[in-house]
Amino acid sequence: MLPPQAVAKQTVLDPAKATALSIGEFAWEITRSVAGRLTLSSEDGPTQELEGADVEVVAFVNGVPVHRLVLAASGGRVFGFGDGLDVGELEWIASEVNAHLRRLEASRVS
Repeated sequence: MLPPQAVAKQTVLDPAKATALSIGEFAWEITRSVAGRLTLSSEDGPTQELEGADVEVVAFVNGVPVHRLVLAASGGRVFGFGDGLDVGELEWIASEVNAHLRRLEASRVS
């Protein structure tokens, strides 16, 4: 069971959290912030290391699955985000990310 302060922290901060994903020709970055001002975390790397995006079930709450978007990178690294979004929204984002990565790969090959 979570301590009461963890639940209170989640309730107050989660609605104000934002995640920005940028995937360019050469580099990518995921930045998590609160209220658009305070950066909580940031990960980045070369675009070529990205393997794709998928939607996964990360938990069950009262028997209902909780989904998250997962961005996979080489070396078995994964970056999860999209908490609170509907599974349909997450699947759409994953399909857009994967289509963008395919376009970038095609432009590198040609």
